[in-house]
Amino acid sequence: MYDKNEWLEQLKQKAKSENVSLERKVKDDALWIFEKDFDITKK
Repeated sequence: MYDKNEWLEQLKQKAKSENVSLERKVKDDALWIFEKDFDITKK
């Protein structure tokens, strides 16, 4: 498991490589995790 510093550094690197803000990357990753864990496409 990642500690908070490792996780944040990975997000910073992803944001930079995708040319988006860190805030946008955090939101995107959070949404991806939510959708994966709670498969909102199923009813």
